[in-house]
Amino acid sequence: MRNHDQRLPAETIARELRRMCHVYFMHDHARTAIRIGKTDDLTMNADGVIFSKRIHTHVNSRLQFMAIIAAGADFETELQDNHFRQYRIEDDSGSISFYRYDAVAPYVERLLDYHLATNNLQKAALLMPADYRVLRPNYKPKLRRPLVHRSFISEAERSIERQQWQTPKLQADMIRTALGGHIDLDPCTELEANERVKANWGFTEYMNGLNHPWIADTVYMNPPYRKTNTKMEVAFVNHFHEEFAAGHFDRGIICLNLQSVCANWFKQTVAQHAMLGAIYESRVPFHGPASKKTGKSPAYGASRNGTIFLWYGDDPTNFIDVFAGCSYFTVFDVRHLNLDAMRRTNGRAQPPRRAKLSGAPARRLVGGLQAAD
Repeated sequence: MRNHDQRLPAETIARELRRMCHVYFMHDHARTAIRIGKTDDLTMNADGVIFSKRIHTHVNSRLQFMAIIAAGADFETELQDNHFRQYRIEDDSGSISFYRYDAVAPYVERLLDYHLATNNLQKAALLMPADYRVLRPNYKPKLRRPLVHRSFISEAERSIERQQWQTPKLQADMIRTALGGHIDLDPCTELEANERVKANWGFTEYMNGLNHPWIADTVYMNPPYRKTNTKMEVAFVNHFHEEFAAGHFDRGIICLNLQSVCANWFKQTVAQHAMLGAIYESRVPFHGPASKKTGKSPAYGASRNGTIFLWYGDDPTNFIDVFAGCSYFTVFDVRHLNLDAMRRTNGRAQPPRRAKLSGAPARRLVGGLQAAD
């Protein structure tokens, strides 16, 4: 079990990076050829800088870094021998690791669009292996593919199929403090969201955290939310409970729309496992999906029903200290949540046009709650 008072040491992250293999893409200055290579020497120094001697050698050879993905050495071979074999170009040294730029570049762009890859080596620690079927160049997305646990639906495929709302910086900082100063794992993240959450590890959309064990000290989860279909939300909440019960992480916080408290699955799962809850005092301005034109999140969305943060694990002192002063009423024992009152008010924790949680509807939701000591 890790020391709760310290961040993961750099040598731990370096060891995990060395354990994984990465496939990288680099192009020449004339943009006529792309090199496809693999490296298992990614590491992190004491200053937290991620580097690769192999990639650095190519940079010294006047190649420019394009992108990197987390994948096995066999995937590099598959790309070279199966998918891009016909586009091989031999360089002066006789190397056949170069391929025509116009043939490979669109594939690299797709990897970046789907957040399967990053063009910033310092973010490589967030990359976890994705399903090879999605990584392959011949992958063709289906517009109305049903939501299943093996993969999400990407923004590029069907943005209307689910709503992606990222945790704002203020709440992310509070959560980090409540978890003891660091977040090890965010199983529902993307590179832009992690600029605020600052988790040491994360599973992006196509990496699908449902397919991986959550080995960590602390976990923060803001699950994928869709107003008319909660299958993904429920799947992630259930997986959170399974991983916590298995002892794969020590402490965790889940962020949910307060509307979820009305659902039967909440009573059957969350109310049976969570220790404490805190209904945030005002509407949380979640960041909307990033614009493909600007790369930023221009939209903000705040649930009119409110937001609830749930604590799992021992010693909730930090959670109580952080959320007691900004919660509607108080931090409370989830087992005493008045679920019947929630259903009578249809889960609304506030009048629709009010920014603050206030008034009789909200009071009925948490009537008779037992405050946390």
